[in-house]
Amino acid sequence: MKKTLALAATAAISLSALTAGPAAAAGHDHTDSSNAALAVPAADAQDDSAKNGDSGEESNPVEASLALKYSYMNPMGFSSFGGIQYTIDSLEEGDIVTNTLTDEIDRVDKDGPYDGSIMFDREPEADTTVDFTVTVERDGERKKEFPASIDVVEGDRGASADGDVIIDNDELTVADFKQFGIDLTVVQCPADSTANFKVAKKDAPNKVLKEKSQLVGEDESASVHVVPPAGVEDHTGEYAVMTECGDLKSEGTFTIKD
Repeated sequence: MKKTLALAATAAISLSALTAGPAAAAGHDHTDSSNAALAVPAADAQDDSAKNGDSGEESNPVEASLALKYSYMNPMGFSSFGGIQYTIDSLEEGDIVTNTLTDEIDRVDKDGPYDGSIMFDREPEADTTVDFTVTVERDGERKKEFPASIDVVEGDRGASADGDVIIDNDELTVADFKQFGIDLTVVQCPADSTANFKVAKKDAPNKVLKEKSQLVGEDESASVHVVPPAGVEDHTGEYAVMTECGDLKSEGTFTIKD
């Protein structure tokens, strides 16, 4: 059984946060980690607007989703290779981004996708889970929270070729797919190019379930979070993920079961 790490800003372990990519708020560089792996989907974003008196009728609400680059990593990945890396797909200049693992406060300096990372100064223990929340605050009134988890495992993510797509879980239940969605990442793509993601049933590749695009950061990767559209009733089956990043193309699959 896994133990849960109780990590907080007041913990004895000091942590530091970075941001990365040309679309990131702080403009720091990320480095792609060959020592991080993938497994568990990030939790879907939770809107905290009710706690902040937002009636839902406010103009300019925070409408975004968070995708983890790696949802399980080996211990070395937390203190090297860019640490915990994530993308929030649509923020605005002036938005404030914080997380529950550090005291860092980052101000978004341009509209568009935001690439963030959280770097540890030591390696967590294997067979534990790091739980945290990334929060976006807009105009001091509207707030959105993105709870997420990273499993700490032994082993290596393995080498990836240019333009490879990484799928954070190869099998999900219908309930988990609807509640948590799935994270997709393309790696080793040209920085500042656009990565296009397309998801379709494998036996009906021309019937697109979801299509999203993301700007590739300076870490040469782009991540998106995909949840099934509300109008689709039958989610079970095998799905094909098709990506394009410049001249690079890649495909992968995942399965949804009852």
